[in-house]
Amino acid sequence: MTDDDADTLIVTTAVAISDNLPEGTVAVVSEDTDIRVLLIHYCHKRLFMIPPGKVSKPNKIIDISALQQKLGDLKNVILSVHAISGCDTTSAVFNKGKINLVNTVQKKKLFELLKEFYNPEATKEKLEEVTSQFFIAAYVKNSTKKVGLDSARYMLYQQYVAKRSLLIPTSSWHHYHLPPIVRNIMDLEFFIRYRLG
Repeated sequence: MTDDDADTLIVTTAVAISDNLPEGTVAVVSEDTDIRVLLIHYCHKRLFMIPPGKVSKPNKIIDISALQQKLGDLKNVILSVHAISGCDTTSAVFNKGKINLVNTVQKKKLFELLKEFYNPEATKEKLEEVTSQFFIAAYVKNSTKKVGLDSARYMLYQQYVAKRSLLIPTSSWHHYHLPPIVRNIMDLEFFIRYRLG
Protein backbone atom coordinates (compact mmCIF):
# COMPACT_ATOMS: atom_id res chain seq x y z
CA MET A 1 0.00 0.00 0.00
CA THR A 2 1.19 3.48 -0.77
CA ASP A 3 0.56 6.87 0.80
CA ASP A 4 -1.95 7.75 -1.91
CA ASP A 5 -3.83 4.46 -1.50
CA ALA A 6 -7.46 5.00 -0.43
CA ASP A 7 -7.26 2.42 2.37
CA THR A 8 -4.16 4.08 3.83
CA LEU A 9 -5.72 7.53 3.57
CA ILE A 10 -8.92 6.40 5.32
CA VAL A 11 -7.01 4.71 8.17
CA THR A 12 -4.46 7.49 8.73
CA THR A 13 -7.25 10.07 8.77
CA ALA A 14 -9.34 8.05 11.24
CA VAL A 15 -6.36 7.41 13.53
CA ALA A 16 -5.28 11.07 13.41
CA ILE A 17 -8.79 12.29 14.26
CA SER A 18 -9.11 9.67 17.01
CA ASP A 19 -5.75 10.71 18.50
CA ASN A 20 -6.81 14.38 18.56
CA LEU A 21 -10.23 13.87 20.14
CA PRO A 22 -10.39 13.83 23.93
CA GLU A 23 -12.70 10.80 23.89
CA GLY A 24 -10.89 9.34 20.91
CA THR A 25 -14.04 7.70 19.53
CA VAL A 26 -14.21 7.56 15.73
CA ALA A 27 -16.17 5.27 13.43
CA VAL A 28 -15.05 4.18 9.96
CA VAL A 29 -17.78 2.98 7.61
CA SER A 30 -16.29 0.19 5.52
CA GLU A 31 -16.37 -3.55 5.03
CA ASP A 32 -12.89 -3.74 3.51
CA THR A 33 -10.57 -6.28 5.12
CA ASP A 34 -7.47 -4.20 4.37
CA ILE A 35 -8.95 -1.26 6.27
CA ARG A 36 -9.87 -3.49 9.21
CA VAL A 37 -6.32 -4.90 9.38
CA LEU A 38 -4.77 -1.43 9.17
CA LEU A 39 -7.08 -0.17 11.92
CA ILE A 40 -6.15 -3.12 14.14
CA HIS A 41 -2.47 -2.41 13.61
CA TYR A 42 -2.48 1.40 13.96
CA CYS A 43 -5.35 2.17 16.34
CA HIS A 44 -4.30 3.67 19.70
CA LYS A 45 -7.63 4.85 21.06
CA ARG A 46 -11.25 3.79 20.85
CA LEU A 47 -12.16 3.30 17.22
CA PHE A 48 -15.05 1.48 15.55
CA MET A 49 -15.64 0.02 12.13
CA ILE A 50 -19.17 -0.12 10.78
CA PRO A 51 -19.82 -2.14 7.63
CA PRO A 52 -22.34 -0.44 5.35
CA GLY A 53 -25.71 -1.89 6.22
CA LYS A 54 -28.91 -2.61 4.43
CA VAL A 55 -32.26 -1.27 5.55
CA SER A 56 -33.42 -4.78 6.43
CA LYS A 57 -30.31 -5.61 8.53
CA PRO A 58 -28.86 -3.52 11.33
CA ASN A 59 -25.17 -2.68 11.10
CA LYS A 60 -22.72 -4.80 13.01
CA ILE A 61 -20.39 -2.45 14.87
CA ILE A 62 -16.84 -3.71 15.27
CA ASP A 63 -14.95 -2.34 18.26
CA ILE A 64 -11.34 -2.24 17.04
CA SER A 65 -9.92 -1.85 20.58
CA ALA A 66 -11.84 -4.92 21.77
CA LEU A 67 -10.69 -6.82 18.69
CA GLN A 68 -7.07 -5.85 19.45
CA GLN A 69 -7.40 -7.24 22.97
CA LYS A 70 -9.00 -10.44 21.66
CA LEU A 71 -6.18 -10.94 19.14
CA GLY A 72 -3.46 -10.53 21.76
CA ASP A 73 0.04 -10.92 20.29
CA LEU A 74 -1.41 -11.41 16.82
CA LYS A 75 -2.27 -7.70 16.60
CA ASN A 76 1.46 -6.89 16.57
CA VAL A 77 2.06 -8.96 13.42
CA ILE A 78 -1.35 -8.62 11.76
CA LEU A 79 0.02 -6.66 8.80
CA SER A 80 2.56 -9.35 7.94
CA VAL A 81 0.00 -12.16 8.31
CA HIS A 82 -2.46 -10.23 6.15
CA ALA A 83 0.13 -9.49 3.46
CA ILE A 84 1.45 -13.07 3.36
CA SER A 85 -2.04 -14.60 3.28
CA GLY A 86 -3.22 -12.34 0.46
CA CYS A 87 -4.60 -8.84 0.28
CA ASP A 88 -5.28 -6.18 -2.36
CA THR A 89 -1.61 -6.14 -3.39
CA THR A 90 -0.51 -9.78 -2.90
CA SER A 91 -2.00 -13.02 -4.14
CA ALA A 92 -3.67 -15.48 -1.79
CA VAL A 93 -1.96 -18.64 -0.58
CA PHE A 94 -3.12 -21.80 -2.37
CA ASN A 95 -5.58 -23.90 -0.41
CA LYS A 96 -5.12 -21.87 2.79
CA GLY A 97 -7.61 -19.28 3.95
CA LYS A 98 -6.81 -16.31 6.16
CA ILE A 99 -8.36 -17.92 9.22
CA ASN A 100 -6.30 -21.08 8.68
CA LEU A 101 -3.10 -19.03 8.48
CA VAL A 102 -4.03 -16.92 11.51
CA ASN A 103 -4.63 -20.14 13.45
CA THR A 104 -1.21 -21.41 12.29
CA VAL A 105 0.45 -18.25 13.62
CA GLN A 106 -1.31 -18.62 16.97
CA LYS A 107 -0.87 -22.40 17.39
CA LYS A 108 2.77 -22.49 16.31
CA LYS A 109 3.67 -19.23 18.07
CA LEU A 110 5.12 -17.53 14.99
CA PHE A 111 4.87 -13.99 16.45
CA GLU A 112 8.62 -13.51 16.96
CA LEU A 113 9.36 -14.88 13.50
CA LEU A 114 6.92 -12.47 11.83
CA LYS A 115 8.21 -9.46 13.80
CA GLU A 116 11.21 -9.54 11.46
CA PHE A 117 9.00 -7.82 8.85
CA TYR A 118 8.97 -4.74 11.10
CA ASN A 119 12.76 -4.66 11.45
CA PRO A 120 14.06 -1.80 9.27
CA GLU A 121 17.45 -3.54 9.00
CA ALA A 122 16.04 -6.88 7.79
CA THR A 123 17.67 -8.10 4.62
CA LYS A 124 15.85 -9.55 1.64
CA GLU A 125 17.47 -12.92 2.41
CA LYS A 126 16.24 -12.81 6.01
CA LEU A 127 12.68 -12.01 4.92
CA GLU A 128 12.80 -14.84 2.38
CA GLU A 129 13.85 -17.16 5.21
CA VAL A 130 10.98 -15.87 7.39
CA THR A 131 8.37 -16.41 4.67
CA SER A 132 9.79 -19.87 3.92
CA GLN A 133 9.51 -20.83 7.60
CA PHE A 134 5.98 -19.40 7.68
CA PHE A 135 4.86 -21.46 4.68
CA ILE A 136 6.50 -24.61 6.01
CA ALA A 137 4.67 -24.09 9.31
CA ALA A 138 1.41 -23.52 7.42
CA TYR A 139 1.63 -26.61 5.20
CA VAL A 140 3.67 -29.17 7.15
CA LYS A 141 1.67 -30.46 10.11
CA ASN A 142 4.31 -31.98 12.38
CA SER A 143 7.74 -30.98 11.16
CA THR A 144 10.26 -31.76 13.87
CA LYS A 145 13.34 -31.25 11.71
CA LYS A 146 14.24 -27.97 10.05
CA VAL A 147 13.89 -28.26 6.29
CA GLY A 148 13.96 -25.80 3.42
CA LEU A 149 10.94 -24.80 1.39
CA ASP A 150 11.83 -27.05 -1.56
CA SER A 151 12.48 -30.05 0.71
CA ALA A 152 9.16 -29.44 2.48
CA ARG A 153 7.39 -29.24 -0.86
CA TYR A 154 8.93 -32.54 -1.99
CA MET A 155 7.98 -34.17 1.33
CA LEU A 156 4.37 -32.99 0.87
CA TYR A 157 4.40 -34.29 -2.70
CA GLN A 158 5.49 -37.72 -1.46
CA GLN A 159 2.69 -37.71 1.13
CA TYR A 160 0.20 -36.66 -1.55
CA VAL A 161 1.29 -39.47 -3.86
CA ALA A 162 1.27 -42.01 -1.03
CA LYS A 163 -2.32 -41.13 -0.14
CA ARG A 164 -3.34 -41.54 -3.76
CA SER A 165 -1.95 -45.09 -3.91
CA LEU A 166 -5.36 -46.39 -2.86
CA LEU A 167 -7.03 -45.15 -6.02
CA ILE A 168 -8.91 -47.49 -8.31
CA PRO A 169 -6.79 -48.83 -11.18
CA THR A 170 -6.85 -46.90 -14.43
CA SER A 171 -8.46 -48.13 -17.63
CA SER A 172 -4.96 -48.65 -19.10
CA TRP A 173 -4.12 -50.98 -16.24
CA HIS A 174 -7.41 -52.78 -16.77
CA HIS A 175 -6.80 -53.12 -20.50
CA TYR A 176 -3.33 -54.66 -20.11
CA HIS A 177 -3.87 -56.68 -16.95
CA LEU A 178 -7.26 -58.22 -17.65
CA PRO A 179 -6.03 -60.75 -20.26
CA PRO A 180 -3.43 -62.31 -17.88
CA ILE A 181 -6.04 -62.41 -15.12
CA VAL A 182 -8.51 -64.18 -17.37
CA ARG A 183 -5.77 -66.51 -18.63
CA ASN A 184 -4.73 -67.36 -15.04
CA ILE A 185 -8.31 -68.08 -14.05
CA MET A 186 -8.82 -70.28 -17.12
CA ASP A 187 -5.53 -72.09 -16.46
CA LEU A 188 -6.46 -72.69 -12.81
CA GLU A 189 -9.88 -73.91 -13.76
CA PHE A 190 -8.43 -76.24 -16.37
CA PHE A 191 -5.79 -77.51 -13.91
CA ILE A 192 -8.40 -78.14 -11.19
CA ARG A 193 -10.75 -79.94 -13.60
CA TYR A 194 -7.83 -82.02 -14.83
CA ARG A 195 -6.78 -82.93 -11.27
CA LEU A 196 -10.32 -83.74 -10.21
CA GLY A 197 -11.07 -85.34 -13.39
